Amino acid sequence: MLPKSSGEGVLKLNLNESRWGCSPGVLEVLKNARSQDVCEYPQYDKLVNRIASLRGVSPDRIIVGNGEDDLIHCLAETFLEPGDTVVHASPTYPMFPIMSRMKQACVVEVPYGQDLGFPLEKMISVVRDGARMAVIVNPANPTGGSLGRESIVSVFEACRKDTVLVLDEAYFHFAGVSHLDLTEKFPNLIVLNTFSKAYGLAGMRLGYAVSSQANICEMQKTILPITVNSMAVSAGIAAIDDEPFLSRVVRETLTEKKILISELSSFGIRALDTDTNFLLVEFGPAADKVHQGLKDEGVLVRDVGKWSQLKGFLRITVGLREDSERLIAALKKIV
Repeated sequence: MLPKSSGEGVLKLNLNESRWGCSPGVLEVLKNARSQDVCEYPQYDKLVNRIASLRGVSPDRIIVGNGEDDLIHCLAETFLEPGDTVVHASPTYPMFPIMSRMKQACVVEVPYGQDLGFPLEKMISVVRDGARMAVIVNPANPTGGSLGRESIVSVFEACRKDTVLVLDEAYFHFAGVSHLDLTEKFPNLIVLNTFSKAYGLAGMRLGYAVSSQANICEMQKTILPITVNSMAVSAGIAAIDDEPFLSRVVRETLTEKKILISELSSFGIRALDTDTNFLLVEFGPAADKVHQGLKDEGVLVRDVGKWSQLKGFLRITVGLREDSERLIAALKKIV
């Protein structure tokens, strides 16, 4: 369940939405929508072909969904049966364990170390014992770090031949690297992507998965037949077509992230750099007070202290320069 995040004048730095908005081309497409776009069922071919061209794969290896959550649900429905084992590092994106447990699967959570380093050796050991599904979120949420290619391969190579491998690359634009090509090496690998982050289309609910043709065929049997609406299809195409806007968003996000880390450090607050569009900021025992104090100032951030490794941390989305200035001003009042 998403935290409450509404109200006039509220600055939302809690959900990792893009503070740069979406491409002007997206707004133009939506503004010029025709009556047929609303009254007719959507067609996905043009969007799928655009994604295929963008990512260098054939269209029959792609499936689109109503956001990544829809695709995670589809994965569980397609590949899991009650009693199956699903393995992932912890903490992770919550929809993976939620959807797995809905299918009555046995979820094995391999804990990160207190240094927030990925538990590579333990993960390899656990998947060797047998798993129906192994999940890696890379870059990770909420920890923000990335796993190198060799490490990803070592986990997948330790899995059984019938293990479904899932690589969630929701934040890959900010890391500057994707391992989508590993779908050629591992036929059971399914790579998830979203338009919610760098493209700024969180409200449109659009995601896609890339895998072998066989896996996509199986997922097509499970996913709802018309799950992505016409406006999201048009928005996705327009977003892909405006590559300069995407590049600017990524570039300015990374620049602002460095500035924000420096500003926080200047008055004694440690911010952990990430390969994403958010920071992990350590407040220690004062985290609850800071979280509430920021809320009182109209600035929403995410409390991630429910995970023991992140006790005392807040997750803060990197925003525009004026967003950072407002955040810093609020923190100076509280801290």
